[in-house]
Amino acid sequence: MLAYTSYLDLKSREISFKVWFGFAIPIIVVSVIELLALDQSTNTIESIKRTLLGTIIVCVLTSLLFFAGILGGGDIVPLAIIGVSHPWNPLAGVLNHNQTILPPVLLVLAYASIAAASQSILILAYNLAFSRSEIRRLPNRRVKLVYALTAIPIRSAELIEKRFWFPLERPWDSRQRYRLYFSVEEDDSDLRARIKQMIVAKKVSEEQKIWATYGIPFVTFIFAGYIAMLLLGDSLILGIIRYFS
Repeated sequence: MLAYTSYLDLKSREISFKVWFGFAIPIIVVSVIELLALDQSTNTIESIKRTLLGTIIVCVLTSLLFFAGILGGGDIVPLAIIGVSHPWNPLAGVLNHNQTILPPVLLVLAYASIAAASQSILILAYNLAFSRSEIRRLPNRRVKLVYALTAIPIRSAELIEKRFWFPLERPWDSRQRYRLYFSVEEDDSDLRARIKQMIVAKKVSEEQKIWATYGIPFVTFIFAGYIAMLLLGDSLILGIIRYFS
């Protein structure tokens, strides 16, 4: 499911709910059959309770991020499916790690967030190597830090041809030219059209660089987080928690 939907998300940024439900129904049916076939021991019941709690927490968290315009509504669906279908890590005891303490769906979200954040290291390295002059022209330290970690400056003539790139710098907005993030509900084609209009009107030159960030679909990070949950269990997350506690 995650492999196929990641492909769709990378290709078009659109995943039909029919696709999700087409996968979700057999996944949930098999999960229910599996649970009914198990001995209803205390550990099993506790695992189910923990899974339900983890699923509720993740859905509430992602819903808040959705209303804040940071995550798309479709990103909640795979996490909910993982949550209700994974009372435990199915590979626990197979890959040299015991049953996870944290609910698997929480681990998936944590690893997905780490994977998403790790791209900032590559972006920062690129900007320090090639974009120092563009960083210096930014108005304040906060904007400089956010842009250096999340965006790159692109020639306006190139930017209007790139799909799924979202300008954080908005030359047409005199009140808020430098934004710190974009809304996932924005249409990148509309933003590119605004820049093209400014080029035609000679308000922006084709050579002028505009800071933009690539809208990487979060489903691909959820896929990566799921693989990490299977292979690592909660060892890395618990290690991070212990280090900072």
